[in-house]
Amino acid sequence: MDRAQLIGKFQQTMADLNTSRFVSDVAEYYQGESAMLSCIESLESRGTLPTPSLISERLNVSRGTVTATLRALERKGLARTRLMKNDRRRVEVKLTDSGRVKAQTKRDRVERWCAMLIEQLGEHQFSLLVELIDKAIAQMGYEEEKNV
Repeated sequence: MDRAQLIGKFQQTMADLNTSRFVSDVAEYYQGESAMLSCIESLESRGTLPTPSLISERLNVSRGTVTATLRALERKGLARTRLMKNDRRRVEVKLTDSGRVKAQTKRDRVERWCAMLIEQLGEHQFSLLVELIDKAIAQMGYEEEKNV
């Protein structure tokens, strides 16, 4: 396969991937409200108090986006915000029980996809896939933006 064919194959593969249920489910987990639920849950589980500033930093989104998304999560009963008792200028964020369940449900779906891929590819090839994706991200200069 020459370079042009290889590029064409890559573009077709990416188009196929982009329209798959797999990418839809995974993207939903890592973006928008689901990403915020996951981020808040992760911070809480580490004993770190989630704040809009910290969430903004972790997700690499603007404070305005965090504020709007938190309002939506509050309207849906998935999160709560309140002014901190010791500093009334700062806001703390907490998940409700419903928010925890929703975050867990989304995480379970992604983990099922991963398990299915591991079953189909085998652990070695799945590990290689992850390694190649990491290398591609690093080569494109995005490694400093990667928030774990």
